[in-house]
Amino acid sequence: MAALATMIFLSRREAVRERNIALQRTRVAERTVDFVKSMFKVSDPETALGKSLTARELIDRGSGALRRELKTEPTTRATLAITLAEVYNSLGLFQNAEAMLNWSATLRTSDEHVAKQRLLALGEVRRNLGNNPAAIDAYRGVLTIHSMRDEDAMADVRALIGLGQAQGATGDFTTADRTITLALDKVRADRKDDLQDLALAYEAKGQNHYAADQLAAAEVAMRMALQIRMKIEDPLSPGISDDYVTLGDIAYQRGDLLTAERLIRSRLGIDERVLGPEHADVATTLNNLARVELEQRKFTDALALLERAVAIEIPQRGWTHPDMAFFLANRAIAKRELGQLKSAATDFELALKAARLNSHRNLGPILIDLAYTRCLQGERDEGKMLVTEADTFLKKDYPDQLWRQGWRSAVEAFCLPRQASAKTDRLRQSASATLRSRWPMGTLYREIFESMLRGSQSQYR
Repeated sequence: MAALATMIFLSRREAVRERNIALQRTRVAERTVDFVKSMFKVSDPETALGKSLTARELIDRGSGALRRELKTEPTTRATLAITLAEVYNSLGLFQNAEAMLNWSATLRTSDEHVAKQRLLALGEVRRNLGNNPAAIDAYRGVLTIHSMRDEDAMADVRALIGLGQAQGATGDFTTADRTITLALDKVRADRKDDLQDLALAYEAKGQNHYAADQLAAAEVAMRMALQIRMKIEDPLSPGISDDYVTLGDIAYQRGDLLTAERLIRSRLGIDERVLGPEHADVATTLNNLARVELEQRKFTDALALLERAVAIEIPQRGWTHPDMAFFLANRAIAKRELGQLKSAATDFELALKAARLNSHRNLGPILIDLAYTRCLQGERDEGKMLVTEADTFLKKDYPDQLWRQGWRSAVEAFCLPRQASAKTDRLRQSASATLRSRWPMGTLYREIFESMLRGSQSQYR
């Protein structure tokens, strides 16, 4: 009888707790709807005369109102703050998103669901800002909070996917693949109908394989993701665009420049129309297209694309974001090949700073390209030191891309004194086979190399 009484008491207490949680969720939902409606109300006659408000204006208005209202309802405020931060993030306004999430952390609430959602959103924002170690901490925080809600099971899967992406971005491709595989297995086992998360997991896997130079595996994963997205999304969706751009990047790495340009260019106009011309994803597409243009020696076109890309990125991500190691180095190449050596060297130095701060895998290639530029400027001693420093990074980060060692040898030979020597001949000979097999005539590195052999650098004067 005592055991039965205890069981009844505990069951009643659990039922009361569940009822209170349900009432709280209903209250939060109602107040959230009321708040969102209020964002669309215009009391100022100056803005009420048929003016179309942008998404940015609406979210700015909502964030301002949220800081003034609902002060006795911390859970509702926190929920709304997370939602607004996610919208900021989707608009490419990463600093605004981070600020909103940091403010939400000051609100006192014991709701574990809110805590998980905030950390998940914070991980996404930090990853977009290039702060991958902090993103890893946020994603792991999501996984340490236990909850029985179905939405939180989805948050755990998203956290695993994001964690794998952040691990891959730090160069730990093996750990990243294990983490993403775990997420993929969870989706297949527990969330079979969640095609959105399935696509996200395949994309993360494909991007990690791509970064690790496993191009065949990367293409398989990306095509799986694209196939899923084509079933559940509009053809103009940003997710489909991202998949096409990554497939274009894979084609570029294989030397198929025409396919790469077709795939990436086909999505640029769509991204500009859907996301807006100043979105961070548009900047990435511009950079990737410019890289293909560089390889085809379309330097003026590439420079125009890169000027736009850098102008979009800097306000939200700054000069030291990891992406700057690509954007600025590419812009430097375009400037150098157009004869703007001084400006090119400045861009290479900025790219080098971003690469060093982020332990970026583009560090070795930047050092080699800067060395070549310095030697073109007559600063051969500095060029030779940069070549020597680059050697370790190239062997570590690109062990299978032998043409990069060939490019290094070609630059070292170019930086040696003008008179012929046995060492110069050896370096050029070792560069010849890998560069000529990887890059056909008419491409960037092949034409520079052939020019080195001819001893002609007139295009830089």
